[in-house]
Amino acid sequence: MLADANGTYDALGTLDTFGLRLPSGGADQWCDGVPRQSRRAHGCERLRRRRCDLFQESCESAGSGLANNNTYWQQTSATGGSCISGATSGGGCGTVSGPIYGGLYMRITADLTDCNANLLPDAYDISAGTSIDSNLNGIPDECESSYTTFCFCPAAQSPCGNGDPNAGCANSTGAGASMTPTGTTSAGSDDLVLTTNGIPPFKSSIGYWSAAVGGSAPFYDGLRCLFAPAHRLLFTTSDASGTVVYGPGLATAQGFVAGMTIGFQVWYRDPTGPCGTTANISSAVSVPFTQ
Repeated sequence: MLADANGTYDALGTLDTFGLRLPSGGADQWCDGVPRQSRRAHGCERLRRRRCDLFQESCESAGSGLANNNTYWQQTSATGGSCISGATSGGGCGTVSGPIYGGLYMRITADLTDCNANLLPDAYDISAGTSIDSNLNGIPDECESSYTTFCFCPAAQSPCGNGDPNAGCANSTGAGASMTPTGTTSAGSDDLVLTTNGIPPFKSSIGYWSAAVGGSAPFYDGLRCLFAPAHRLLFTTSDASGTVVYGPGLATAQGFVAGMTIGFQVWYRDPTGPCGTTANISSAVSVPFTQ
């Protein structure tokens, strides 16, 4: 039996400390693979009436939790068998003759993911109500809002003195365009929405994404922080307030799955921009997609 939360029978009292009780009845009760009558013949402690306790017994070798002498066999003939490959056996694992008695093979594992780093498994946080899981995907909502906004434009890095420390580099409006994420990072829920404000009104715009995120380089009147291979989103036009929106549905449309971290930016036309390149680019958002 592979026991306890780490999925391994370690024979350590601090690790293997649970037992299992199986109700049974009749003359053919068995415990730890040994029939009741045989167990009595071995001198083991008396079984409680109509019950079999799979805990450490006084007649077994020293150990804790599940007994060291649990052996598990597979029937290979009418009168014999051999140990199941990989099963823990305190008494060795060779060929055995005679009847093979029923046994139990169980693997117990646990999801100990702790995305919010509070030293408690996420599943516990959700079941205890200390974390909300509104989309029911087993991940606390606070872990699905772990976006990173970046690629702002400090004056020292701006192409022509058009810095904006809170957005992309300044455009013809006097400020830069800024991308803001809402929704969650769940690829399954696919509710991520990227809203970019601060683009001059009614200007051709196109979003793009890349898994190559980091650093920055001058790009038209702005700074580019996503690099090849880059992929385009749909061509669009900023509205009267200078806003462009992408999503929801980005994960499905682009094939994003859990485990991928993707960066996004929006490039846009700006014919009268400060640096004279006729275009600019927004700040960026990095999204670590979850399940």
